[in-house]
Amino acid sequence: MIIDAHAHFGPGLRSTAPFGPLFDIPNGRSLIGRMNRTGIQRAVAFAPRWQGGAFIDPDYRKANAAIARGVKRYPDRLVGFARVNPKFGKKAAAELERCFTQYGFCGLKLDPETEAFSPLDLDLLGPLMEICQARGAPVLMHTSFHPAQPLQSLELIDAFPKINFILGHMGYRIVSDAVITAEAARNVYLETSGNMPSYIARTVKRMGAERMLFGTDMPFTDPKLEVDRLQSLGLTPAQMDRIFSGTLLELLGRWPA
Repeated sequence: MIIDAHAHFGPGLRSTAPFGPLFDIPNGRSLIGRMNRTGIQRAVAFAPRWQGGAFIDPDYRKANAAIARGVKRYPDRLVGFARVNPKFGKKAAAELERCFTQYGFCGLKLDPETEAFSPLDLDLLGPLMEICQARGAPVLMHTSFHPAQPLQSLELIDAFPKINFILGHMGYRIVSDAVITAEAARNVYLETSGNMPSYIARTVKRMGAERMLFGTDMPFTDPKLEVDRLQSLGLTPAQMDRIFSGTLLELLGRWPA
């Protein structure tokens, strides 16, 4: 079974986006269609960064509601992660609580790059982390370049050892940072989307597959390419099963539907 740990849809992804129809994936049905064409059975879905014109949903309320509608329509295929902007303070915390209690979401996605916050700001992020920790909900953190370098999250990760942190994109082109972070903290997991086959293979060789999980970042990548990339690495069947589904199922406890 293939489960995508990193997928997007929502009202921000329409044909007004810079790449037009490539990013036109406004609802759950659109995502399911791409999954079916690629052989992906299940996915974790959350709101994207806004594409195109006016940024009309800065607190992600509309986008989270769209994710909830998709999850409700396809409960055996999709689970939702909340997306909030930490800079909204108490409003962000309230939105996160709403996503858990009203929508039944299973985790939180944060993006220091898009929202321009520092993972080192524990005063800003602490209230959100407390909510996730109380619920046993994982946090998927976008990682790439400053301010989203993996090692910049290590203080936050150490402060909340009961939260499982997923480093999206494995740090992108600074995979070494992501690996060092994962080696320093057992509550860190690495997600593969958008990364190079050689980097993924070397990471598996160094730290094993137990804390790695597959993601596509669709629609910003070609999901078939992401699947083919992992299948081309010559991993053992056990390693493939672990990355494609086992790690995520363990983090979620079970498939919530």
